[in-house]
Amino acid sequence: MNTSQSTTRLSQPTKTGLPLSSVSVVIPAYNDEGTIGKLINDVDCLMQELCTDYEIVVVNDGSKDNTLSVINSMVSSVPRLRVVN
Repeated sequence: MNTSQSTTRLSQPTKTGLPLSSVSVVIPAYNDEGTIGKLINDVDCLMQELCTDYEIVVVNDGSKDNTLSVINSMVSSVPRLRVVN
């Protein structure tokens, strides 16, 4: 499935006929310092298009690299980002 197909499918009303109104995206992270920043930005951009109320919860699972530092540095620029360490 390509990105345009998944976006179209998600933006349509749910089985109850209501569009998405509130979403929590949970991202587990372990030693992902090289990729987690782009993933957070990509998810934030996608969620802005899909619904008005969302949060991005990144769970740092004991990373031994600088994953937590990267995540924490993004909190001010991505206001809907929540960090669980």
